[in-house]
Amino acid sequence: MRFRPRNSCARLAMCATLVLLSAAWADDGPSPLRTEFGEVHLQKLAIGKTHSVRRLAETALVIRNTGGTPLDVQIEIVVPSHYELRPGAEPLPERQWVRLEPSSFHLRARSSATADVRVTLPYEPDLAGKTYQVDLWSGTVDSRGRRARVQVHRLLFTVAMDYRDDTEAQFSSRTPGR
Repeated sequence: MRFRPRNSCARLAMCATLVLLSAAWADDGPSPLRTEFGEVHLQKLAIGKTHSVRRLAETALVIRNTGGTPLDVQIEIVVPSHYELRPGAEPLPERQWVRLEPSSFHLRARSSATADVRVTLPYEPDLAGKTYQVDLWSGTVDSRGRRARVQVHRLLFTVAMDYRDDTEAQFSSRTPGR
């Protein structure tokens, strides 16, 4: 067998990198931030109305601090890139359609907080029948405002067809006696 110094150096460098990475992961430890929201899919949301995910899906975005130290948590609304979309979904057209109540909070050790996600759809009949996706990122924020330990939550919603017709509008526009 022939000695190959390049391979030995590469292997040594790779081993050193793995040791350093494992030491860094061990110091940081697992994230104390937990949630069960994961992915929620709402069906038949009416246009022109505001919808509460907590009320419709009977689930809220619950963030738990399982660790022994207090955490500052921030939730951010993110419009996903096309490669992050679920099959059949489109990215949320307007970030303002989704609101978090609250979007940040302080979690004491071994406690939890709840945020409601509200979706407000404008009255645009062209939205009907489409499925939209928005991602929510929750994570800790340190004293310098840097985010760490981000978790991704996915909200998909399908917009209902608007079955109202214009008959009422046509009758109200007519003047009596014509």
